[in-house]
Amino acid sequence: MKIKLVFEAKSPIFLPAGYFSSIQGLIYNMLDRLSADWLHSEGFQHKNRFFKLFVFSEINEKGKFVKNKGFYFPERISFYLASPIHWIIGQIAKNGIMAESYKLADNDVKLIEISTYPQEKIENKKVSIKTLSPIEVHSTLKKPDGSSKTYYYNPREQEFSALIEKNIKKKWEILNKKECKLSLKITPANVKHLKERTIIVKDSVIKGWKGRFILEGDKELIQLAFETGLGSHNSLGFGMIEPITPRRKEG
Repeated sequence: MKIKLVFEAKSPIFLPAGYFSSIQGLIYNMLDRLSADWLHSEGFQHKNRFFKLFVFSEINEKGKFVKNKGFYFPERISFYLASPIHWIIGQIAKNGIMAESYKLADNDVKLIEISTYPQEKIENKKVSIKTLSPIEVHSTLKKPDGSSKTYYYNPREQEFSALIEKNIKKKWEILNKKECKLSLKITPANVKHLKERTIIVKDSVIKGWKGRFILEGDKELIQLAFETGLGSHNSLGFGMIEPITPRRKEG
């Protein structure tokens, strides 16, 4: 399920450059306390890994960036949130309507509108998509001196698609409680139009990619990608996508 949340403040909203963690904190604060504590500290387990199974977009409204400070947004902002877990969406909707205000970084904001969107209907095994937040996949590599290094893959590398497929299959297995034998492949629609984004979140530098891609594979995995996001760090606001609707010919 996908929803759009619209918040309003009494003055322009200032957020740090790495505001993804501020949005994440807002989402956890909108959940019931016990649910938020469990989801934040544990989550849905797949072998030795844990997943939150929700994803959110960047803020839809354009902010003015001030170097070494952050973004100044208008008094009203919005972002998308998606999850295949109904109680996550349900609690956010219920609590958001009842609460007088929430903290978003240092701003007092009030939820003024919630819009729900129907589940994406996947009719083909090949779908054109665009990113609503950067897609990120990485590996932790060992250096000769024994220390570790995080390597972020770009869409030109085969590992980019392979790791995205591996990740979405784990999410499918959590929800279906059996081995996933489905497949998914992602390729850039146009490599030249891709944009690399470097974002500092919680003192960590994360690199992702924005642009248009082609998803090919089983419809179930394509469907799940819209609800959980692609790649890693979805609960930090990475990997949210939406389908590109073909333009209708006039006349």
